Amino acid sequence: MFRYVLKRLWGGVITLFVVITLSFFMMRLAPGGPFSKDRAYPPEVLRNIEAKYHLDKPVLVQYWIYIKRVVVNFDLGPSTRYSDRSVNELIASGLDFSAKVGAGALLCAVLVGVLSGLLAALNHNKSLDYIPMSLAMVGVSVPDFVLANLLVILFGLQLQILPVAGVDEWQGYILPCVTLGLIYASSIARLTRGGMLEILGQDFIRTARAKGLPKRTVLWKHSLKGGLLPVVSYLGPATAGMLTGSLIVEKVFNIPGLGRFFIDSAINRDYTLAMGSVIVYAVMIIAFNIIVDCLYGVLDPRVTYD
Repeated sequence: MFRYVLKRLWGGVITLFVVITLSFFMMRLAPGGPFSKDRAYPPEVLRNIEAKYHLDKPVLVQYWIYIKRVVVNFDLGPSTRYSDRSVNELIASGLDFSAKVGAGALLCAVLVGVLSGLLAALNHNKSLDYIPMSLAMVGVSVPDFVLANLLVILFGLQLQILPVAGVDEWQGYILPCVTLGLIYASSIARLTRGGMLEILGQDFIRTARAKGLPKRTVLWKHSLKGGLLPVVSYLGPATAGMLTGSLIVEKVFNIPGLGRFFIDSAINRDYTLAMGSVIVYAVMIIAFNIIVDCLYGVLDPRVTYD
């Protein structure tokens, strides 16, 4: 397994390098630049600003400088819009809020999704199957900004029991975590139901039941690991998405997370901040996919890493 992990890590490094390279040159190919929308600078001032950010050099030289700075110093560079702060500082401040929202959303999504899927699978073609799956279908279909505003109206404006904006207190995290968690919980519920129904129809499950094992033992020791494999695969990129925050959810609930900087960097053509946000997203997705691949051997004894 150690050799397999090393191969996956090496593959992740190559993937990250490709993502950084493509993102770098795609942004340079876009028309305009970080200072093209500002007031007209005198030519000598503009040259000095471009020299500060190495924008006066050829693109390949800019690329080499950026790669060397990121790889050697883990420095994402200075922001062209927030001149007094580095990209590392901006992302660290935003990622803290996004990670808190994402962790709460992940807990909500797994609990609600897995329990609903198990309930539906164990009551196949019954009312306890139709009801949670119908709600899951609604959850998949409803956009996140609609769900967020519905929760704001209900719990913030009508009942007035939860704050609707800001995260100055821990109560401010409840609505964004529930909103983001329910969006992912709908997909997790459907995947759990499908995986459990497939496992419950296998021969080894029928053999375990024929031996007289209790239903609880058959469920927890024989069925659950295999039935949750589709959920584990889905949780790789989903966890990265939740922990790095949702752009719309953060906007609705006025959370200063990573999504705000990602949008601002695109609007303001902040090359370094946009690249830093892309790198963070890519690292999270690659890391969680590697973790998921390694968990397969623990959950499914049929999987080997030879």
